[in-house]
Amino acid sequence: RASSERDPWYCSKCKDFKCATKKFDLWKLPELLIVGLKQFSYSTYSSKKIQDYIDFPLEGFDLSEAVNGPDNHHAIYDLYAISNHIGSMGSGHYTANVRVGGVWWEMDDSSVRKVDATRLEKYQAYILFTNGVVL
Repeated sequence: RASSERDPWYCSKCKDFKCATKKFDLWKLPELLIVGLKQFSYSTYSSKKIQDYIDFPLEGFDLSEAVNGPDNHHAIYDLYAISNHIGSMGSGHYTANVRVGGVWWEMDDSSVRKVDATRLEKYQAYILFTNGVVL
């Protein structure tokens, strides 16, 4: 991901904030993939929660083009759970969405209810839990 002037990267060598690009090379992917999404932005003068819409597929997340190693048969993932953070930097509340048998559920403290997949909180997603699909 490329940083922007709004969210620069701090270079410990030159001791300054810079726009930069982060690159990862993947050699082998795990059967279970957990993705932590950046939800908070820090700068010299302030910090805040990022409220951007995050578009992620519920099924068929294909990472095969990102794998540089010879083994990419576990490169397609299906989402099975989402940890959400609702609120701000200083305070908030965590909820979860979990898929069981093809049905999505919303879990909020002591309440559990069915939720349509189209209504999942893509602004509040914090951690994505996926499992590899064997083809």
